[in-house]
Amino acid sequence: MNVKEGDEEPEKTEEVDFSEIEDFLSNVEKQSEYKPGLPLSISEKDAIKQQIMRNWTFNAGAKAAQDIVVSLKISVAKDGSVRNVKIDNMIRYSSDSFFRAMVDSAVRAVRKTSPLRNLPIEKYDVKDGWREMVINFDPSEMMY
Repeated sequence: MNVKEGDEEPEKTEEVDFSEIEDFLSNVEKQSEYKPGLPLSISEKDAIKQQIMRNWTFNAGAKAAQDIVVSLKISVAKDGSVRNVKIDNMIRYSSDSFFRAMVDSAVRAVRKTSPLRNLPIEKYDVKDGWREMVINFDPSEMMY
């Protein structure tokens, strides 16, 4: 090929092998602890929360009860039974007796509600399904 002055040589293209990237991505999907599927809808989450809230009692007249929100991470078995309840704010739980009382009442409500009912089985193992959930206990939502 004759190259004249001012003419550029054609660019050499290098082939890129994407097989390693494809392998990596497929392994990430396989290693995910969740199966593909739709997450719980807002109404399904509300229905689960309502089951628990029916069993929650707290001292509404206590200091600033409406300003405290308790968050619990709940692990649930496929049959709806509660396997584990984790407290979100252990530092405050250890140092604030009123907060501790609110948390303890929320944990009792979760345990009393177990097993949870009417859970869509196809949403157990999906991301944002009901195998692991965070439930917020907010007294201001309970007061009329």
